[in-house]
Amino acid sequence: MMPLFRQLSILSLLLFAYSCHGQPDKPSQEGLQVLLQAKELCEENHLNPKEWNKDLCMEFLQEFIAEIDQEKMLFSRKDLTEWEEILPTLQKAPSEGERLLVDLAAEDYKSALNNLLNYYETAAHKEIAFSKKEQLETMAEKRKRPEKRSDLLLVWEQELRRRWQDQLFKEQLIADHLDFDELKKSSFEKVKARLIQQTNTKLNSIPNFLELLASSYLQVQDHQSYYMSLESKSDWTAAYTREFVGIGARIELEKDYPKISELIIGGPAWKAGLLQAGDVIMRIADSNGELRDVGGQTLDETIAMLKGEKGSEVAVKVLRDNQTILNLGLERGAVQLETASSFVLSDKAADLPVAYLRLPRFYMGNEGAAMHVLQELRAINEKGIEGLILDLRNNQGGSAREAAEIIGYFLEDALAMQSRYRDGEVSKIWNEDGQVIYNGHLLIMTNGRSSSASELTAGTLRDYRRALLVGSQQTYGKGSIQRFFDVMSSDSSEQAIGQVKLTVGNFFTASGRSPQYNGIVPDLVLPDNFNYVPSGERAGKYALQAVSLERQDLTQSVNTVRNIARLRDHSETRTGKSPAFQKARERGKMLAAELSESSRSLDFSTFVAEQKKRQEEALRIARDNGTIASMQAEVIVPNNRGDKEILKLQRERLREELLKDPYIQECVFILNDMM
Repeated sequence: MMPLFRQLSILSLLLFAYSCHGQPDKPSQEGLQVLLQAKELCEENHLNPKEWNKDLCMEFLQEFIAEIDQEKMLFSRKDLTEWEEILPTLQKAPSEGERLLVDLAAEDYKSALNNLLNYYETAAHKEIAFSKKEQLETMAEKRKRPEKRSDLLLVWEQELRRRWQDQLFKEQLIADHLDFDELKKSSFEKVKARLIQQTNTKLNSIPNFLELLASSYLQVQDHQSYYMSLESKSDWTAAYTREFVGIGARIELEKDYPKISELIIGGPAWKAGLLQAGDVIMRIADSNGELRDVGGQTLDETIAMLKGEKGSEVAVKVLRDNQTILNLGLERGAVQLETASSFVLSDKAADLPVAYLRLPRFYMGNEGAAMHVLQELRAINEKGIEGLILDLRNNQGGSAREAAEIIGYFLEDALAMQSRYRDGEVSKIWNEDGQVIYNGHLLIMTNGRSSSASELTAGTLRDYRRALLVGSQQTYGKGSIQRFFDVMSSDSSEQAIGQVKLTVGNFFTASGRSPQYNGIVPDLVLPDNFNYVPSGERAGKYALQAVSLERQDLTQSVNTVRNIARLRDHSETRTGKSPAFQKARERGKMLAAELSESSRSLDFSTFVAEQKKRQEEALRIARDNGTIASMQAEVIVPNNRGDKEILKLQRERLREELLKDPYIQECVFILNDMM
């Protein structure tokens, strides 16, 4: 491989062409540095790096194009033939090929965006046919790329018309008493302004575009390898540790503006008492302290403006109750996301109460998931409850070490995890203290978003027949191990400018089973919204395939699961009669149908009729969000966990959710059958 400094000297030729005045700006240098270092790091450390050949170069190019033109609105097939002409150079002389690719992509990308921006800026609602009897494919992966550049005009017009009709449909629901022509005109202007803003944002994000080169190359290696900027890595770490700095509010979009849906209990905004759920954020101060209208921004853009240094203040203007404008100064501070929490659940139709423990992630920190679960289990033991539901739904993993320790709470001396790296050696993690913390009956809830460490925990405890798995068709299917590698600045500062996340190994449950690709199928399958839709690792184009070690049968003596066939029969009888689960099946089928029939009419009257029919059907099979009258839930707060008052308030809010969940109710019944 060519030395890194030599590659940099060749690629530096690009910077002259890319800069308007012949001088490279720092983001461009860093973007190229990311690409080169990512390639070198991958070849040296990836579990199974793909050989740099013609096929890989084509995959790399196609992924790169897909990343920068996901909607197939910027480039025609004819445009991309020039890109494909670089492939032989990319294969034989990677450094030179990368230089040509970045040079051509940067030029074409900016040119295409400027053309698109010009179209939006000059578009007038009187000159565009509002309604046409034609179909539009809404899923980009199904959409054909236009053959030549002139064909892009039709694509742009169709997309503008689609968004215009969507906006008008929403406006009519809100203000159907207003004049239709006025609504039509105002809807067009709103959509036009939003598209102009979004296109300008893309034009100003070229440094991020350069980083996509590195991520595209890494993505064709496998689904879980990619580049992360320092900001993205900070967000990832916050999810991993369950703590970040911000104002402590959950937001959602409503009429193009962010609305406060919930204040996080214990967070800065909750403590200050200035914001309320339902407040609409109209303006947020930017880095210069100027209040900026946030209408039309994405949620990610709004959240980025609200984040900042701990102790700093952000000014916001909010609308309360659609009538009062408030100017507020909010101090940013540490926000603790949901951690492990437990309850006692009972149902009038069940003989015995059961414990419920929800674990949102296998987080680390001063007090990680394992420590918190230990505290919760000890509090559950004090209640003398003989059955436990461990809820790992939507738990996307985290630390394998935390997972291995938690596995040990339910087993005597046992193998918790196996792993295999690039050298082929298999390593094992054992739980060797032999101390069982909880020896009652155990049921683990999973779904399609239960991933990685969740799959390890559920899979190993089932290997030992210690736990019954209940959930949707299968778990996410991530059985790979990743490691972060620093990408260094190209100047003399020797500072990291980002990190490459690389797959370096595979992990396996105690028996040698890997959840990779296929996931883990539960013992008892409950219907849900995604039963008929491909999801998880299997939906990724470059996902690693399933692997396994030599399988072994495992035994242990702590409360082994028995009579699974009987438990399944009883559960299927109950869910077959349950309106909640019947609706879940129908919602799953409806979602699958929407994904398979993804084209829509651009004739407005036809579109409105289809939308109303869809809304009526969705309303018919909507989940009942009412409290299940027969269920009760008692909050458990361990004596040795932080601020007990805040924990109790957090759990009271969660308690309201639990009492509306038919899946939890069914698991209460299943666990009673086990006991």
